Amino acid sequence: MDERVMQFRVGVFFLAALILAAILLVMFGKLPTYIGTYKVQVEFKGAGGITKGTPVRKSGLLIGRVGDIELTDNDEKVLVTLEIQSNKTIYKNEKCSIVRNLFGDTAVEFAASKAKGARHVPIESGSLVIGEPPSDDPTGLNSALKGRSTRFRTPARL
Repeated sequence: MDERVMQFRVGVFFLAALILAAILLVMFGKLPTYIGTYKVQVEFKGAGGITKGTPVRKSGLLIGRVGDIELTDNDEKVLVTLEIQSNKTIYKNEKCSIVRNLFGDTAVEFAASKAKGARHVPIESGSLVIGEPPSDDPTGLNSALKGRSTRFRTPARL
């Protein structure tokens, strides 16, 4: 086989492999996104399960990741630095807490406050937020049953 024909075929194969790799990257969405971030610091009494890279969610949607964790106040509190996507907004009336699911996955969650008349003011970059302690109820069943009557009725016999 001629040397030039062989080089041409290798070049075509290499080009086809590059095109296929680009198509697969686009299809599976693993291309890096370069969305800017801003930092918000949250102070917790304890941050069990939180590590660098832990997801930050708002109403269940991913809005950022944990950037840094450090101990403060004579090692009594934990300061967690969150890197929030610049196109997402956190408001002062939202509560920040650590949530765990049944599988042991941990996330930092922002949820709207139920207080009436709360002002909808955005948090600026570098602000400090006081976080709520983590709930020991990953299913939400205990909180749903709280306040309900514990009396049970037996079904009527037929």
